Amino acid sequence: MLAPVMALALGVCAQSVDTALSDFLGELGKAMKQYPKDAELRGKLTGVAKTKFDTALKDATQMEKPGWDFLSDMLNDLSTADKKFGTEGSKAERTLWVAACKNAFTRRLTFAKEKELTGDEAARTDKVFSDLFDGVGKAKKRFGDTSIDLRSAGYQAAKDIFTVLLKNARASEREPSTVYAEQLTRIDKSFPIVTETEKKGNSEPNGVLKTAAKSALDRAIAANK
Repeated sequence: MLAPVMALALGVCAQSVDTALSDFLGELGKAMKQYPKDAELRGKLTGVAKTKFDTALKDATQMEKPGWDFLSDMLNDLSTADKKFGTEGSKAERTLWVAACKNAFTRRLTFAKEKELTGDEAARTDKVFSDLFDGVGKAKKRFGDTSIDLRSAGYQAAKDIFTVLLKNARASEREPSTVYAEQLTRIDKSFPIVTETEKKGNSEPNGVLKTAAKSALDRAIAANK
């Protein structure tokens, strides 16, 4: 919260993350409209827009919210890519937009309410994992098997929230190894990777969740010491 306060003290009006992202989207749209067939000139305009966005994002403000609320924001932002940049001719702008969404999410996550919680206020490891499981499921459902770049970005965002919240998480009240075994079973049941079709759609979420389950196990063991 220090950066926005300093900006105000210096007479600088810091933008919100939402405003910075919205302005960038508008600039991308203008560039595409102004130079629909000239990729080089369009690229120069979007390059300037990106620099402006990156600068604004450094001090951008954000209201504190639960960390997982920021995943919903991220998925909504990402969905714009299919609406605005779904054609072959807008691949460059799509790439810029997805990267901007990722950076905006990273900035927002610094304002997660739970990130400083410790002791009895912190969530337990199995709850943090369960929330990740739900988050990964939302990303997969939102983007299906077509918008792979958006789906992967959603998985990464969910994993980032998990990492932040797991840092101070309390151990599960149950035996960690039992919880871990149950989590692995749940993962393989919900995201099976037996057939080639299943592997194509589920390998990424299956891998993300199994890695996270092991991290949660390690944290639970460490927290019990």
